[in-house]
Amino acid sequence: MKRKKIWDVDHVHLEAAEVKTEPFLDVEVMEPVEQVDAIR
Repeated sequence: MKRKKIWDVDHVHLEAAEVKTEPFLDVEVMEPVEQVDAIR
């Protein structure tokens, strides 16, 4: 896992973020600030 390239790690991180943000899609449309707080 540590051998992965930086872009590979970023891609995996983005996928994880997408899965986490999926339930917050409605929140993103209504309250973008709420989504940012959830990610932090």
